[in-house]
Amino acid sequence: MMDTSKSAKRILGHMHLAAAAASLVPLLLAAVWKESECLKAFTPALCAFLITGLILTPRGAKSRRRMAPRDGMKIAAIAYLSICAIGTLPYCLSGATDSVISALFESISAFTTTGATTIKNIDALPKSLLFWRGFSQWMGGLSVLLLLSDLVPGTYSESLLTPENAGVGAGNAGRGPSRTTIRVIVIYGGLTLLQSLLLAAGGAEALDALLMSFACCSTGGFNIKSAGTASILTPYMRTVMTAFMIICASRGTTYISLMREGKSALRAGAEGTATKAGSFKLGSELKAYIGFLILPSLLVSADLYMQGVYGLGESLSCGSFQAVSFLTSTGTAATDFSSWPPFSAVLLTLISFAGGCSASPAGGLKIVRLVILAKLVKRSFTTKLHPNAVLPIKTDGKALPSSLCNAVVYYSFAYVLLYFVGVFLFTFDSIDLGTCFSASAAMLNNLGTGFGAIGFLGYFGEFSNLSKLAGCILMLAGRLEIYSLIALFSGRIGKERV
Repeated sequence: MMDTSKSAKRILGHMHLAAAAASLVPLLLAAVWKESECLKAFTPALCAFLITGLILTPRGAKSRRRMAPRDGMKIAAIAYLSICAIGTLPYCLSGATDSVISALFESISAFTTTGATTIKNIDALPKSLLFWRGFSQWMGGLSVLLLLSDLVPGTYSESLLTPENAGVGAGNAGRGPSRTTIRVIVIYGGLTLLQSLLLAAGGAEALDALLMSFACCSTGGFNIKSAGTASILTPYMRTVMTAFMIICASRGTTYISLMREGKSALRAGAEGTATKAGSFKLGSELKAYIGFLILPSLLVSADLYMQGVYGLGESLSCGSFQAVSFLTSTGTAATDFSSWPPFSAVLLTLISFAGGCSASPAGGLKIVRLVILAKLVKRSFTTKLHPNAVLPIKTDGKALPSSLCNAVVYYSFAYVLLYFVGVFLFTFDSIDLGTCFSASAAMLNNLGTGFGAIGFLGYFGEFSNLSKLAGCILMLAGRLEIYSLIALFSGRIGKERV
């Protein structure tokens, strides 16, 4: 038997202390901007994060044992639930939301990088609360990358990230946990800063540029204006945001590999030695990702042009932006797409299930799973024609174990099943069926926006408390990939047979 409860407490404590440090930023901004109500709202949240962090951290500080996958998934779920619960306080105490459930919905939507909202008059929000709203979704995106790298060993996507399955996922992202974590933070923060500067150079106000960058880099998509982010977007800003949505939803370890190769090349140049060139190659997941970006963008643009919604240039601009936004689960709207033709509406909803690449903050099933599912379908047809053929499933030239292929099938089935459960739950609100299908996809895929009653603003304020709670569960299940929520009911942390 192996006791890992101390490791669990240490990790949870560190995450709460990190959340405390993060919540200090909007508190200071509220003081600078003299927003007294927000000062009173952020102080209890900061104290709650700090107290829970300090209580948990010392008890687990000495344990360094590796935990079981079940415990890793459970810690991820507990961390998200506890941080989202405390993150509800600023919305409740400031009066930004009309109920505790609406505040919980807003907090979970932020930390799961979904971007749906129950707040209608966003323009009336104090600047510090608006910053907290955007910053918490940015932190949610960063936490996903850190959970996937090495913060919580054994988390839900580790099977797609271990060196043994490098053909599927990311491989070994770094030589050690600390290096990986630092690289992830540097890349994620660097992309956010770069995008903010580019948007500001295009005429965006400093706070707006930062909030839009938070939304893109985390693939969160919170609107920063009551009329939607589209109300302040220029063609230049739209282009910048499209590029960064693509970059941030691609496989994060690609940039770590490029960074490593760049350092090796610089070191070799300084030493005057030769270095191996062209060692980086696009994997099967990235190739499929590029295909998913191009084809839907062209189809939606063509549909908009042929239906006479826009001219050629605007069709290409809006169509490609919205296709990228839905595919990457960002959900930011370049325009009001509520009245777009049915073909575009259905196609955009479908590609939101694909999501971005593995080791990215994007939602959805992930491109890598779709690649494996497509190969499994192809093999099933081939074996019907050639029953004696032995055809292993390969990605990037490496055969995948059957257990991993089976896990992809089982998870995909569970994901689709949960989606239809969500559709059924939303029908209790007596809304039209199209809205039920769109709302369930928006929640489970961490997209936040859709068609029907929720509209391009992703507004869920008119939904009942039952639907909001159902949305909270779907958002968490989509972010934590279902298994982590199930692991919550699998027994206490710390006892695993080895």
